[in-house]
Amino acid sequence: MMTVANPATLVAQQYVQEGGASWPVTPAWTGRATDLDESNLPWNARMTPDGTIIVL
Repeated sequence: MMTVANPATLVAQQYVQEGGASWPVTPAWTGRATDLDESNLPWNARMTPDGTIIVL
């Protein structure tokens, strides 16, 4: 699972890896970063203001 958050807006998304090395375009979950369970922090990716996902 990859958890992505935009630090400016605190919007978070989670993606679940499909078979092989592919990742879906649509997130499995979208919500506020404050709604994430503490086990998902720190985030392992960030989202830039233009929506680009950067894996940390």
